[in-house]
Amino acid sequence: TALGGFWGRGCGSIGRLLLAELVLLFCCLALGLALLPGGLLEMAQESTFGSNLAASAGKAALLLLNVLLGLTVGYEVAVSAAIFSARLEPAVGGVCAKDSTAYIGAVYALDYCGGALGAFVLGIALIPFLGVAESCFVLGAIKAVSGLMVWARFQRGAQAASTGSG
Repeated sequence: TALGGFWGRGCGSIGRLLLAELVLLFCCLALGLALLPGGLLEMAQESTFGSNLAASAGKAALLLLNVLLGLTVGYEVAVSAAIFSARLEPAVGGVCAKDSTAYIGAVYALDYCGGALGAFVLGIALIPFLGVAESCFVLGAIKAVSGLMVWARFQRGAQAASTGSG
């Protein structure tokens, strides 16, 4: 996630946040499909023709999805902080001093709290009751809802910009 955060620093636009939401939704759904019974991982392990190659390809695909997930989560947090910073600076007179850095720190603190709460809920409630693949689908649904919220915010911003310029 740190590499994704470095990649996303200073890139504060709602369009980039929406892109990150879509990539995370794709990763959740792809992981869920790969982990279902009869999914990519099981098919790769049961393959008779080139079974070692197929199993390695399935494991590599899962590894790449996990790396993409980690990079995108870090990117999403950095983009969110940049959006928050851009909106905050005019409110504090354009000076990014103690006040604005405290608020940006709050964004990162909320990220860590959300990560801890998510790990707890995922490990205690979702995975034991639903299973790993189905939990990926639940996370995908959450990302779809949050993506729709970002898209709605993007649309409101675009309408406000067109109304203000016309």
